[in-house]
Amino acid sequence: MKNTLPIALLLIATIVFSVKTTQAQTENFKLSDYKNPDYLYQSLVMNFNFSNGFVIQRNGSSNNEFDLNSALGGYYLRYLNTTKRQAETQLGLNAGFSLYNANEEPALNYQIKTKYSNHRESFQFSTSQRFYNARQLFFETSVSLNSDYNGNKRNQKSSCSIALNETYEMKQKTFLNFISAAIYIGKGRIEQVQDAQMAVFLLNDLQLLNRKNRDVSDEEVLELATLITKLKYKRFFDSRLRRIAEITAIDSFMQAKKISGITDAMYFTSLNDNWAYANNPIRQSGYRGYIGLEGNLSLRNATSSRESDIIIGYNPVYDYTDRHTGTGAFLVAGYLYEKPISLKWQKSAQIKAGFGMAREVEEMEDHQYDLTTKNYAELFPSISLSADYGYGFYPNTRTWATFNWTLLAGWNKLMSGVTEVTKTDNNELFFAQTGPEIRVYYYFSPKLRLNANFTSQLSNFNQKRLQENVNESDRKSNSTRWNQRLQASLSYSIF
Repeated sequence: MKNTLPIALLLIATIVFSVKTTQAQTENFKLSDYKNPDYLYQSLVMNFNFSNGFVIQRNGSSNNEFDLNSALGGYYLRYLNTTKRQAETQLGLNAGFSLYNANEEPALNYQIKTKYSNHRESFQFSTSQRFYNARQLFFETSVSLNSDYNGNKRNQKSSCSIALNETYEMKQKTFLNFISAAIYIGKGRIEQVQDAQMAVFLLNDLQLLNRKNRDVSDEEVLELATLITKLKYKRFFDSRLRRIAEITAIDSFMQAKKISGITDAMYFTSLNDNWAYANNPIRQSGYRGYIGLEGNLSLRNATSSRESDIIIGYNPVYDYTDRHTGTGAFLVAGYLYEKPISLKWQKSAQIKAGFGMAREVEEMEDHQYDLTTKNYAELFPSISLSADYGYGFYPNTRTWATFNWTLLAGWNKLMSGVTEVTKTDNNELFFAQTGPEIRVYYYFSPKLRLNANFTSQLSNFNQKRLQENVNESDRKSNSTRWNQRLQASLSYSIF
């Protein structure tokens, strides 16, 4: 295994650099020159699901079942891009229930009746608003809320002429809530430029197919990219009508500019193929540096109970509530950088550091025995560092490769105790994890394709226990682990 890394790197690098791409007139176009136009995209979709069933079975015994399921949901999405503002908002709401009844007679004079029901309601909301001035200074706010409430109830009654009858009921309810909020100030702006990449691929394919009348200027490439962006953020309610309108608009541009030559089936299939695949993955250009505050609040309340009229053997009766509260506050600073080196190559980097604290309170309440236990935990200081540096290679719409080196490190000091006042030092933990990740999808031919992923992570955990009753020899511990994973698949269609 120790030779896996160099062998994998050599194999993947050989594949990547052996890709042949045809030079075109737009080969030297700079994706970083593209700036997105102003746009506003909104969509609201509602859905309703319903299903039910009824089963009757008679083959020496009598069984029947009935089930009913229903769900309702909605999803709202909003994107806004202007010179003064970048914003994204998502809102989701879902609710549903199910019912199940069954009467079984597994043996003579032995009957089991079961009733089961459950429900679930969830709500998700997230928004990010970034406001710019003329000097590319920005102020950003972000809020995220995720709530989930679910419960189930099961009632079962069994009767038998030669044994004790039994009835039991189980109930469970869980409420989860997570809220996070942040404010940042910084400088710089990052734009998505994959629509400019699509414009170049469209034009290059027309040239390869001899369907282009003339060369185009960089200004015309930017104009085509702007049209692509506006079409992508135009609301349609039918995907097939959307595709017809989009291809029609691109064809109208090509003909109005006298770029297209022969407009036959090959011409239109080329437009359609590039429209479907040429703007993936997302490519970006620019930088953004920031400093800010991040906070979070998590709540969980779970109740579980079981009642029975018979308590023999493994037939537990219980009733408890589990509560959890977590809070965190961090001062953070970071920098993001995206550079399309060329049409084929992308360079990406980011780094983020944080300093703050986190607290948790766990409470278990046993209603049956009137017993309550609590545990308090606090991380302070909590220091974190994450970084990512890598390259992407996108020679055409069928082949791509990415290489990233990641780093995640931190240092935390933990205090814990059964009360807030009696918390004592528990441990100090330093951790670090770093390594490369390589992903390749290589299109050799319509019959032969390669998909390969390689990851390697070197991890180190160094812990110091701070409790007074710990032996000095057991106070410090250190562990190092090196994980490597290589996955590859080769697909070949014989006929």
